Amino acid sequence: MKAGEFRDPEMAKILEEREKRHDRDRREREKERERSNRSRRFRGGTAHYSDYPSRSFDSGAYQTPGCSGFGSEYGGRGGNVRGGRRPGSDNKCHLCGEPGHFFKQCPQKETVVRNDNEHVELKASEWVMEVLKEGYVIPFIKHPPVYEEVNNASAIQELIFVQQEVADLERLKIIEFREERPHCGSPLTVSKSIGRDGSIKKR
Repeated sequence: MKAGEFRDPEMAKILEEREKRHDRDRREREKERERSNRSRRFRGGTAHYSDYPSRSFDSGAYQTPGCSGFGSEYGGRGGNVRGGRRPGSDNKCHLCGEPGHFFKQCPQKETVVRNDNEHVELKASEWVMEVLKEGYVIPFIKHPPVYEEVNNASAIQELIFVQQEVADLERLKIIEFREERPHCGSPLTVSKSIGRDGSIKKR
């Protein structure tokens, strides 16, 4: 299910951020496995690191003592820069749109405790927070007639994926399962994108 299926842009942004977080976690796990494999290759080997020239980093104006060689003030782990650099004038926070900081340091973030006690950091207005607590309310003058509509072919072909995504949304209290037939609804669609490594991502 695509985040864009939600007509409200703020709700779509929340779902998109959740997908990005999952991607970041996956990449971190892959990097950790790669580091572990590299460590095993060198362990017990005959290579002598003193035979190779030592590497030195050009500290520049922003390197300070700290985690990984960069202090938290200038972007160590959790700092407000990436790779030891400050955000440029063209780089803006993709949440509030203001320059000078990235998403992790956005002052407009709010912390929400999910149903599984996991903290999710996001920037959301009071209206979106109310939707997460009370559900999505559409201010119709009167209810439209009850009807059913078949999902698109892509959702039918990817039925297991759709079921997993819908269950995830229900677990996050973004949607709610009901016994009665809804008064309105949209057919589900599954889109696929191919990454540079050839992996296929579904939404």
